[in-house]
Amino acid sequence: MTASTRKCCYLSALLVAGLLSAVSFQIFSLFAQAPAWWGTREVLSPDAQPDDYAAANIGQLKHIATQAAAEMNAKLPGGAGEGINALVTSWQQPPAEGVTRDDYAAVNLGQLKAVAKLFYDRLAAAGYAGPPLADGQPYPWPSDASGADNYALANIGQLKHVFSFSIPSEPPGFVDTDGNGIDDNWELAHFGHIGIDPTADPDGDGLSNLAEYLAGTDPQVAAHVVSPASINFIIYSP
Repeated sequence: MTASTRKCCYLSALLVAGLLSAVSFQIFSLFAQAPAWWGTREVLSPDAQPDDYAAANIGQLKHIATQAAAEMNAKLPGGAGEGINALVTSWQQPPAEGVTRDDYAAVNLGQLKAVAKLFYDRLAAAGYAGPPLADGQPYPWPSDASGADNYALANIGQLKHVFSFSIPSEPPGFVDTDGNGIDDNWELAHFGHIGIDPTADPDGDGLSNLAEYLAGTDPQVAAHVVSPASINFIIYSP
């Protein structure tokens, strides 16, 4: 067996492990009703062909988590909360010296659960207990004290299933006329107009306008830099 063949067999085994884990970690049904925020936040590419059994990568997890955080900030009283906003903000900053980011690397179930747990804890605090949660279930995955499945690859269907929750309410006073995820009043206070580019970084501190808004910092003052979140892609153990 050549080295190339061995590598192929190894990757196939990893994929099979990820797919087999779907027996206990439900895959999002293609016929299930997707939450409205997937459309407004452009979570899914309209031109992409669905492939729920394909391995998910870290960049895809970051993308859907960032959009979920923006939706929570827009609709939940108190927003997404400090923990989630700090995590999303840390992704907007340059990596620490000597650290290399690879958003195309495959994500495993432990990493997916570690990030998703923050969102379900925040939803629980807001009184939400709807789909994809079953009655009395705090998270949309079974409790596994051994953590045996945490190193299995997560697939797109599992990623979609975990983030298929709806956001229950909208805080009074929040207005986002231009749909950029930033409150109009915040834009007016800092820029004098709405319609700013959420990805721009006018003060050059490594934080986008959206990241500054989520963190509650001044987008025009570079000295206001948020420390990176202490949570990275850790392995989650229940």
